[in-house]
Amino acid sequence: MVDQRRRAGGGGGLLAFLGGQLGSDSAQAMVYRSESASEQDAQRRREGIYNFFQVPRNLEPLLLFGYLACVDAFIDQCTFLPIRVLFAAAQRLGRESRSLSPSQRRDALRVLLISLV
Repeated sequence: MVDQRRRAGGGGGLLAFLGGQLGSDSAQAMVYRSESASEQDAQRRREGIYNFFQVPRNLEPLLLFGYLACVDAFIDQCTFLPIRVLFAAAQRLGRESRSLSPSQRRDALRVLLISLV
């Protein structure tokens, strides 16, 4: 039986042996399968590289949004917070001597914390 395969396969070889073990009719079919498998592997690697290069482009809008959110919070702390505290202090020292609202107290504490740090 082995001699018949060697005669039919033209000398044998690893691909002919593997083709015979896997039930392939010829070694040429096994070679074709290995070429198509290597093409599929190359295609997968190529897609992985393309995805790798697309990550920064897809991540930039998210990073920009985060940066703008931080800038917005910083501008709020540096501009509007002191103005709100000045209005609260003017209200407290002015004619109306009522106590500060919870939001005005919170703003005053935030300014105190910022000035201490």
